[in-house]
Amino acid sequence: YFTPMRQPDPDPTLLLVGTMHYYPNIDATLHFFQTMYPALHQALPNLKVLIVGHLPPPEIQALGALPGVTVTGSVPDVRPYLARSWLSTVPLRLGGGTRLKIVEALASGLPVVSTTIGAQGLDQVDRDILAIADTPEAFVATTLQLLKDSAERERRSHCGRLVIEKHYSWQALGQQFANFCQTMVTQAATRS
Repeated sequence: YFTPMRQPDPDPTLLLVGTMHYYPNIDATLHFFQTMYPALHQALPNLKVLIVGHLPPPEIQALGALPGVTVTGSVPDVRPYLARSWLSTVPLRLGGGTRLKIVEALASGLPVVSTTIGAQGLDQVDRDILAIADTPEAFVATTLQLLKDSAERERRSHCGRLVIEKHYSWQALGQQFANFCQTMVTQAATRS
């Protein structure tokens, strides 16, 4: 379902995606705009930011008034937004679980800049593929570097897709589950 269909916008375009009424996504989005967007917009005045997600509260909707910012609310299909973006950004500061938004972005061939918290649960993704930045300054610097380096974005896009196919595809996850079940059966039989 999430295959590379890259059609990047002419202007540098960032994607923030997630359920926008979920507090960790609200916090991450507001933090991004309070601490990172001003520097990014100053460095790249033609920067576009797409905020895509279900039920954005008024404080997220208000961000659509900023230059280059679009708040979509719910969309029937996130893939067109993945296709047109240059980078996916995951500036999460709290929350838990595996970030499927990162898996979907990498599967779609979209490079990702994330915080360490944003990348939790993705142990098989090498930090050479997934750019990690935990301070606003580092996040801005990493984002700008990748926006300006098309060859590096392409490398991360290609390598990210390969990692997802190898470790996070339905086939790979199914095999991991089958191996786990076989191990449990073998251990139970040994104990009997």
